[in-house]
Amino acid sequence: MVKRLRSLDAIYLDYNASAPFPTELNEEFSSVLLSGYGNPSSLHFFGRKSRRLINEATEFVAKFVNADPAFCYWTSGASEANTWVLHSAVLRAKAEGRSPQLLVSAIEHESTLLAAKHLASQFKDVRVDLLPVLRNGQIDLEALAQMLTQARYDLVSVLHANNETGVVQPVDQLTEICARANIPVHIDCVQTLAKIPFTIADRGIQFLTFSGHKIGAPKGVGLLAVRGEGRLLYPLIHGKQQKGLRGGTENVTGVTMFARTLSAYQNGKIRSFEHCQTLHDRFEKQLTETIPGTIIHGLGAARLPNTTYVGFEGLDGDSLLMGLDLEGVCASSGSACSSGSLDPSHVLSAMGCTPELARSSVRFSSGPNTTWSEFETLLNVLSELVSRLRT
Repeated sequence: MVKRLRSLDAIYLDYNASAPFPTELNEEFSSVLLSGYGNPSSLHFFGRKSRRLINEATEFVAKFVNADPAFCYWTSGASEANTWVLHSAVLRAKAEGRSPQLLVSAIEHESTLLAAKHLASQFKDVRVDLLPVLRNGQIDLEALAQMLTQARYDLVSVLHANNETGVVQPVDQLTEICARANIPVHIDCVQTLAKIPFTIADRGIQFLTFSGHKIGAPKGVGLLAVRGEGRLLYPLIHGKQQKGLRGGTENVTGVTMFARTLSAYQNGKIRSFEHCQTLHDRFEKQLTETIPGTIIHGLGAARLPNTTYVGFEGLDGDSLLMGLDLEGVCASSGSACSSGSLDPSHVLSAMGCTPELARSSVRFSSGPNTTWSEFETLLNVLSELVSRLRT
């Protein structure tokens, strides 16, 4: 067996769950943490300083995604932002005298799927339909067009890129179809921010949601960018902050470092995710050549440059993960929000995978500091582990 790595040398391949804070920004983080303690709603010097930090961050992030800073709202994360969007769609429909109808893809993040399920149980007239996907993990556009002729949906909600498979959705075609039916669109961009180019202006999208810790910013901060002004929103958390649409004192440190982390990607202070593509292409080629019975999920579809989700036929994925962890390799079985569940991945099930193959699957997601030598170690560890577990 490969000699167990010391914890400080552990290979981290779980960026899609949470990215490490970039050490390049340690000094900036400390400075903001120590000086941005004033309540941004206070009128004194320290309050004004915190407000200025938030305003500067909002301006930068809005420009980064080509949104209007006047309609960008800070949240505790994408889970809150996704819930807020669905909640608002339901209340908006009810205010207009209609029974709300939501269409979410079958491979959405749990925060969206569970929010939709909760709304359907809370309001008995809410209808939630699932948009099917093809075997490659992309949404079925023909099914979408057909479903829009059969119901008047108040919102269509789709992940830009799936957090498990990394499959990137055909957002241009989706929004074109929805625009013809005049249906609002929500795109969860948590996994694509800073990884692939994407803006709000060149597509007919009403809502975009983001999360800071997926790019290395502190946990506990997210963003909702709205097109069509705040009239589309109904408060989920009541209070006077953020135009009365999202109550609660803003997370000054989180908001500021969200923007500064994005800025560091933009100006090259942090290495981009582009180099990950070469690493994963090489890894997947050697993996399938050296270990039989491996299946790359989403192969052939557009995928994130940093994500490989692979099934190992005849194995239990959790056992493989535990073996990897003992050897100092950190990966996951898919969504961190679903860890501990005995059910197979709902994403792979929607793609037509058998429960056995779904349970044998492990996700490797890399980041700016990942090296090929780490993948070489991973290949050696995997080869021995898979052989031993299958025996």
